Amino acid sequence: MPTIKDVANYTGVSPTTVSNVIHGRTTKVSAETKLKVEQALKELKYHSNMAGRLLAKNGSRIIGVIFQDDRAISTHTYDNPYLGEFIQAVETAIREAGYFMMFQRVSSVDDGVKLVQMWDLEGVVLSGTSPKDLSEWTNSLKIPIVFLDMYPQKEADILNIGVDDLQASYEMTHYLVSKGHQEIAFIAFGKSFEDWIGVDEKRAQGVKKALAEHQLKPNYFSAPNSEEAFAVFIQAFAKKHAGHITALFFASDLMAVRAQSVLSNHGWHIPDDFSIAGFDGTLLAKLATPQITTVYQNILQKAEKGIQLLLADIRGQQLTKRTIQITTTFIEGQSVKKIK
Repeated sequence: MPTIKDVANYTGVSPTTVSNVIHGRTTKVSAETKLKVEQALKELKYHSNMAGRLLAKNGSRIIGVIFQDDRAISTHTYDNPYLGEFIQAVETAIREAGYFMMFQRVSSVDDGVKLVQMWDLEGVVLSGTSPKDLSEWTNSLKIPIVFLDMYPQKEADILNIGVDDLQASYEMTHYLVSKGHQEIAFIAFGKSFEDWIGVDEKRAQGVKKALAEHQLKPNYFSAPNSEEAFAVFIQAFAKKHAGHITALFFASDLMAVRAQSVLSNHGWHIPDDFSIAGFDGTLLAKLATPQITTVYQNILQKAEKGIQLLLADIRGQQLTKRTIQITTTFIEGQSVKKIK
């Protein structure tokens, strides 16, 4: 890639003159020299350093989209269709606002802070962080942050966007009970129940609340995240609980579809042997056979509202509402049967 020095050597003018032409500072550059430099830039296919030009105008216009997960670097994050749909939606919203998006997975707050400082980001959309890391993020970054699906351990003045996970899970559980299911398992990723922080914890609470109203007890199970280990877990679960637990409510569509595939491949029938429900309402649930009954959250609206909040804060606007909850929608598929 040619540099400013290469263009200067090609035209016989100074690097300063070339730089002035590139950045539009041409009041002291003759029309002939300006034309010569511009022609050379085209011939050499020179592309200016956009970051440098933007910084020179006081602002990088870069918004970071950061997903924090201590397994982020070692796992196949993009297998989750929720992430793909969200990244597409948020990139569109950022671009239409005249900004650039930088996406990064980080395993710690320190890694995220280094990224922000290195690229002089103007704002951050932050997902996946746990409530215990909230204060570290807000104390370390002096730029606007929008948190996704954050449930602070104590009251905090933050920009936050998500859904009412507890209520949505509560309603799904009531639906399963209305179908005659009394032994319902709630399953989320994690080594133990202590890993259920944030949305998974709230969804588990929704299950417990609904079942308590019917004098029923929840069955909680934590499942491994890796595809192979998860398949082994589901097979063992089915053998142990078939005929006892009739409905499986998974914390995400990704889990629900994976489980349905494993069960079907090993001779189990959905929904005859097990009824299955998910959460998120992704395309994956819609395309599954049978179609997964799930809770749909409008990812496009979530992204757009989140970016609107962030840009308002970047621009110093007064925000009357700093927390937004997107409405969820129940989608009934064919993965849950009625028990007579």
